[in-house]
Amino acid sequence: MIMRGLWRLAKGERAGIADFGGDLDHFYASLAPLIGIPLAGALIMAMHGAWREALVGFLARLVGVLLLPLLVYEFSRLFQREKFWLRTATALNWSFWVLFPALVIAAFIGAMLSQFGVAMERAELFTLGLVGLYLLWYRLFALRAGLGLKYWQAGVILLVSSGALAVVTVLPYLLGFGPPLKLAAS
Repeated sequence: MIMRGLWRLAKGERAGIADFGGDLDHFYASLAPLIGIPLAGALIMAMHGAWREALVGFLARLVGVLLLPLLVYEFSRLFQREKFWLRTATALNWSFWVLFPALVIAAFIGAMLSQFGVAMERAELFTLGLVGLYLLWYRLFALRAGLGLKYWQAGVILLVSSGALAVVTVLPYLLGFGPPLKLAAS
């Protein structure tokens, strides 16, 4: 049901939201890989001596994972759609996995563009931009379908949640708790 729901939402079918469970067990199941995979990565990093980076990275990811459902809940209350928040949060948690097929398609498009003479750097930038836009649309659509909102209401949630996720991801590094950020010079 989860894969079918992801596929239906990815195609823009509002009814795909019904393929996700709307109870706590389904919600917890959707959180498990989002917490378990970063935890495993953090443990591996810690075993290689980078315990501080592992801890900061894991805690930033954990806060990010838990922040999105919290914001969905609060906005669902604000828009009087509270009874739909759990199914929507579950669908949004599972939507992380849409990234992988989107990246495969982007790699194919990037390869085609480079075959037509587009510089590889530009092709990569273009296709990654497309993936980013698609994933934003996907999240917007899932919010709209899940909570039964207008596009502007879903857009507000999308903007606030994306901004909040960016802050909790970058802030520990800016405060000096993680490894120094290395920005590539162009």
